[in-house]
Amino acid sequence: MNLAKINNSTIVEYPLTSESYQEAVTAGFNLAMTAEELADIGLVSVVLEPRPCDAYDYQEQAPQLIDGQWQTTWQKDLTTDPTVMAVRRDNVSRSQRRTRDQLIKECQWRFERHARLARLGEPQVDDIAQLDAYVQALADVPSQEGFPFQIEWPTRP
Repeated sequence: MNLAKINNSTIVEYPLTSESYQEAVTAGFNLAMTAEELADIGLVSVVLEPRPCDAYDYQEQAPQLIDGQWQTTWQKDLTTDPTVMAVRRDNVSRSQRRTRDQLIKECQWRFERHARLARLGEPQVDDIAQLDAYVQALADVPSQEGFPFQIEWPTRP
């Protein structure tokens, strides 16, 4: 649980210092407290929004009250060095391609089983068309619009 100290509906400390956390424990803080109980000892729970996933640098902003919840937000640094961004994009791209290649490799035994069962005249276990479609979707991952930072991974059949 991420906590902030609040006074008159304003965040006055985030994140909590070890001294403030110890004060909260002394005041009765525990993880099962409701929002109202936290407010009674001058605290609020803060939802940490995930850092956006792209090549830019980001700065975490102070928590804001959004739709009734205290949440962190991120500010994109538009002055991020283009060379740094290119390196990040290349590194993430290589990592995503390795993941894709591993997922394809993990399916190989199913193709081999399908071929073996066909040779033996045994009933098939896998729908080979679904498996082919899955592997093709994996092969197409780098052509997705958000690649390499936003990927919709296909569902394994």
